[in-house]
Amino acid sequence: MKKLIFSLAVACATLTAAAQQLVVINGQPIPADDIEWISYRADDDFKCLPEVLAEDEAATLFSQALQLTGLADSLMSYYDFDYDYYAYMYKDGSFHVAGHYQYAKWLRHRYQKFTVFVETDAVLAAHGITTLDGLKAYAKRVYDEVYPEDAAITDPTDRRHSLNRFVAYHLLPFGATRETLTAQPAYFRQDIADVADWYQTLMPCGSLKVSRPRTDNNPNTEIGLFLNRRGLQNGPDKYGVQTRGVEIGESVETLNGFYYYIDDLLAYDKKTQNETLQERWRVDFVTLSPDFMTAGTRSNVAWSSNISTESSSMPAIGFESKYTEGVDWADEDVLFIAPSRFYFWNYGGDEVDVRSEVNVIDVTVELPALPAGEWELRFGGCLLPANPTVRFTLDDDVLGTTVNLAYAIASLGGSDVYPFEKYGFPDLGWSGNNGAYFSEPEHVQWLQQNRSRIDELLLTLPLHVRYPADITYNASKGCYERKSQWGTYQISDEEMEWINNNAATYYRSLTEVSKLIQEKVFVAVDDTHVKDIFTGTIYSDGERLPDYTQAFTRELFRLNGWLYGPTDYVIAMSNSLSQDGWQQNQMTSMYQVMYLSRSIVGRFHTDGKSRHRLHIQSVYGSAGYLSLDYLEFCPVSIADHPTIHEDY
Repeated sequence: MKKLIFSLAVACATLTAAAQQLVVINGQPIPADDIEWISYRADDDFKCLPEVLAEDEAATLFSQALQLTGLADSLMSYYDFDYDYYAYMYKDGSFHVAGHYQYAKWLRHRYQKFTVFVETDAVLAAHGITTLDGLKAYAKRVYDEVYPEDAAITDPTDRRHSLNRFVAYHLLPFGATRETLTAQPAYFRQDIADVADWYQTLMPCGSLKVSRPRTDNNPNTEIGLFLNRRGLQNGPDKYGVQTRGVEIGESVETLNGFYYYIDDLLAYDKKTQNETLQERWRVDFVTLSPDFMTAGTRSNVAWSSNISTESSSMPAIGFESKYTEGVDWADEDVLFIAPSRFYFWNYGGDEVDVRSEVNVIDVTVELPALPAGEWELRFGGCLLPANPTVRFTLDDDVLGTTVNLAYAIASLGGSDVYPFEKYGFPDLGWSGNNGAYFSEPEHVQWLQQNRSRIDELLLTLPLHVRYPADITYNASKGCYERKSQWGTYQISDEEMEWINNNAATYYRSLTEVSKLIQEKVFVAVDDTHVKDIFTGTIYSDGERLPDYTQAFTRELFRLNGWLYGPTDYVIAMSNSLSQDGWQQNQMTSMYQVMYLSRSIVGRFHTDGKSRHRLHIQSVYGSAGYLSLDYLEFCPVSIADHPTIHEDY
């Protein structure tokens, strides 16, 4: 790529008595007639990633493979000259979402950038690979085992060729600094789980994991930045699996992205698919489009909580569907990504907001490729009273039933019982979740040992779904309405039919359910003794019985298709988040906030060689905005593990 030696502009001015055409060079006007020629030269600052890598003497073999496969050509783009931000500037403004107003400014320039992970010649030589033929042979051994049907392909530019797959698996379709390859670490309890993100690479149906483990919640204890690592801190995860992965080293910045040296071979081999990536993925919505990542949404952070959400100095970033790869939305909708903030109840502190003035939310997302197997899909975020009812479709199959993402706020005769008897989900067989959690080791152990028996017992209880108390009939309008502190929304006949088919005008308090559970768990032995059916312990009159209500609460939510917010993810509730520090005492787990939950959307099978598309559509003309926070993909073997509770 070239650029002028001089900064040129043409202007008209009057010199002496005659008008002459001038050329402004470096701020100085020079008569055009005085210029005989202008020379150009290549500028090192304008070299794209493959050009810089080709000059790197430390990585000659990888660069040769990049050129041979033709993938170097895919990394030569930088700027989208067809993107006309002038056409979208009129959209800049303040939008009502999630209980507040957010100022959004539409993306001004669309860049294409990339991230590449590179084995140096020294790393390859440590594995006996010293020539391009040797690298080809290694790639063939790995990928012919995974894709035997493509073993006969000899053209390295074919995306199914083994060398092509090897190189493409090292390429991400967005530019990311070391800091933005994962979410902000200060938001995580890293004694429970590593910070991690999962990305689709340029290899068809090949995803990789980037993780940032620490030995403690202190930023000074960071172990490093890794690819395809599995475990917790310096040991295995709770399922006993530990994979070191590949460590990411120093980076080189180029015009259109970064490349990072890595310390070992990176491949989408059998072990990666069948072991390393067979864990729960929590995928932030901002990672689902290369355009979201390249636009710097993760570095858009309001470090001071004093900055108003309506301030144009810290705006959300607005996007256009036709210029956003991987995510599509209806023409009637607007989509923007809010900055990360201290007190936002969102994963990563940020969120993808979709707003519609006509109450039609329609979004389609291309999902990262998953290894072959049975998976459970969950939708996580902040549930607010005005959220819509949505339908999830995976490819052409509707997953589960419609899901009401509104958190209904009920009033019980003016009482202010907090939180169990005041707040509840409209389509759950339970009321309230704030405080209905536990973390004591003996509770966890008891739940792990008795989960299947708990589920069996719960299914025998007369469960009822509470009718949402914020729905009332408006006689003057002849329709039902849902009221919240942010407005009143008319409910269509179709939505009322759904509510009536899935809900009953019945409310059961925590005390009532606790009594039902106690009657089932403690069986009379004689007139003065009862027996705990789980432990076999016999209690006499006057002895205090164990309270298992919290454990049953957790399982009851799960049986109704809901999970609490993540335990390992925390929310900065005040000015406690800093770019280089961590103040754990100012953090609150998502698990402890009643508005935060995960809906179990459904289960599906993938062959490991296909990409899937998730369609999220509001139904019944309900609320006109939806926050897209994160998705979870959990192997069914983990979700249904007989002894280890996955949600911890």
